Amino acid sequence: MRTAFLIVALAVCAFAHRLNLFVTDENGTIYIHSYFTKSAPCKGCAVTIFDPSGAKIARAQTDDEGKAAIALKTNAVTLRADGGMGHQAEIDYELTGEFAQEVETPLWLSLAKGALGLAIIALFFGALWFIKRKKPPPNA
Repeated sequence: MRTAFLIVALAVCAFAHRLNLFVTDENGTIYIHSYFTKSAPCKGCAVTIFDPSGAKIARAQTDDEGKAAIALKTNAVTLRADGGMGHQAEIDYELTGEFAQEVETPLWLSLAKGALGLAIIALFFGALWFIKRKKPPPNA
């Protein structure tokens, strides 16, 4: 029972911290919407745009609704949204004006990040226990 509860708790935490990136374009302008959940936009997220060779061509910051718009003169770009504290999403996008692409962090990556965080916490408290444990008195 405890194991099932722990698995459900980890899954809920993993989905709560996933950064989503939704991109559309119209008339050479890219519209970006970055959010953690539908009710939690990524406020003030740094969005960096790279050309196909990897050179940075633009940078923007999302507003309080997690939205930003950037006018571009290139057709193929890579967008990277940085939500801070390791939350990051990246998408390769080709401007067409015909469709939208949405990228989400894969579930396995979210779970791996959660497991790594729990392991770090366990190591920290294990080290504290090791340092603070009572040592037996020496035999006289």
